[in-house]
Amino acid sequence: MVRVWKYLVPGSGEHTLEVRNIGSRKQTVSLDGERLESQDGQIVFVAADRTVLRLKQDCKLSSLLPSARQGKWTLLVNEQPMEELSCASRNGLRSSQHLPDGSYTIATGFSSVGITKHACRKFRFEAAGRLHEVVVAHQASERLWLISLDDELVDQERHGILEMTGNTDFDVPVASGERLRACLRMFWSLTEFRWCCSLTVGSVAVPPSWSRGRGRMRKVKAPEVVADYAASNSAIISSSPSGDDKHHTHDEDRAEDSDDDDDNVDDNGSIPLPDILPQGVSFDREAGVFQATIKDPNTNRFLFLGEFATAEDAHCKYVEACQR
Repeated sequence: MVRVWKYLVPGSGEHTLEVRNIGSRKQTVSLDGERLESQDGQIVFVAADRTVLRLKQDCKLSSLLPSARQGKWTLLVNEQPMEELSCASRNGLRSSQHLPDGSYTIATGFSSVGITKHACRKFRFEAAGRLHEVVVAHQASERLWLISLDDELVDQERHGILEMTGNTDFDVPVASGERLRACLRMFWSLTEFRWCCSLTVGSVAVPPSWSRGRGRMRKVKAPEVVADYAASNSAIISSSPSGDDKHHTHDEDRAEDSDDDDDNVDDNGSIPLPDILPQGVSFDREAGVFQATIKDPNTNRFLFLGEFATAEDAHCKYVEACQR
């Protein structure tokens, strides 16, 4: 388990505290990339600028299993609680709107560590010579969309049971402090019975480079988005794509990207489809995956069962759901 806190201290600026295996004997602590010496069970650390950092665990969870307790840690900076990621609000990342000023430590950002296991789409594109990656994750149990840019959360959106669309806008920083506007849209297609995700950066439509059911799409090239600052920062597309292995982003789950996704791809780069899709199965042509869905007779709405590399796997999931 990895916890990352990004915070601001007046006088010394922004800092990042990373704790691995928190609360265990294998716990390691790093501050701004530098390893801090720590003993077993140590929860208090003093930074070079004399800032006191204390890890605090919710005492109400002492009776739960260690695996259930690990995510319930908070950080106190000079005994002021860190601003945490909001889990209660419908939209937005911050949970400190109800707290009085000066009673908490401001978070400069929120790490996306931990959301990859819920990822359903990844998009890659280049801007100003740098490769960027957008990850879209969906926590079905929480009905929550999570969006990250280059390993940092940029937005989250909670949706109702009957809501089938979601939209979020965020900025992509590029050279000279300029920013490109990105728009991500998630929606349920009633005609194709599947979830769809589309990303536009500036005026460029960015294709997905990874999907949960198919893995990494090695034949998809990351488009290059160029900002025309002389024309009111409007975006134009460059016709020369770049190799998707030119740059790499920091991510613990890079092993997911190493999985070959070409086993089911023909010489033309497309996935061969059966003449007739099995019942409960649809095909997402953009992402190259098969989706399984079933209609709930109680709510009269379609339930998403997952994405799969083959139509057979998707149909097996549908049959399993029918039996339930």
